[in-house]
Amino acid sequence: MQLTTVTQMTSLEVAEITGKEHKSVLRDIRDEIEKLETQGIFTEHIFVLSEYHDKTGRTLPMYILTREGVLQLAARYDAVVRFKLIEKVSQPAKVLSPVQQLLAQAQMLVEMDSRVGAVEQGVRRLEHNCRRTITSHQLTVIAYANMKGIRPEDYNSSVVGRKATKLCKERNVLIGKVVDSRYGLINTYPEEILDEIFLSE
Repeated sequence: MQLTTVTQMTSLEVAEITGKEHKSVLRDIRDEIEKLETQGIFTEHIFVLSEYHDKTGRTLPMYILTREGVLQLAARYDAVVRFKLIEKVSQPAKVLSPVQQLLAQAQMLVEMDSRVGAVEQGVRRLEHNCRRTITSHQLTVIAYANMKGIRPEDYNSSVVGRKATKLCKERNVLIGKVVDSRYGLINTYPEEILDEIFLSE
């Protein structure tokens, strides 16, 4: 009998294996997505947003994780939980009946269509952001403060950076990158975003 491999899990299954509440798993996944996308890494292909119906009939969010998504998330957890998650997506699965295979293929096509839609949306967002970048003056937090004559003791660059990252994500604005000899790769933000943050301080 030929065997296939389990290549994806839902966040509900992750919650069951980790013993965490599903809302906590969702929070962990969203945190991973934020960390990766802040660095310009798209995650729609490994964390696919979906939904399910609970016992009361409510429609609630969940994620479908590919094997890569499970491995990414597993790194957050302790050794035992990490082992269980990796084992789950690495174990062989029994061959499906012809009807089950057709159903699985149909579900895969739906999922692929969803992923293509997510990628297309990401490309459109990137194109929009690239157009904005042409007209936006991008600066690091420190460069902005120096340009405006703001003293280092009057602001916290990490706090400002987090606020700027959040605003950029909310407004689908591209976050730039520059290489700094002391800190490595650091973010740059449109001047109008930094104006808004410093004016609200």
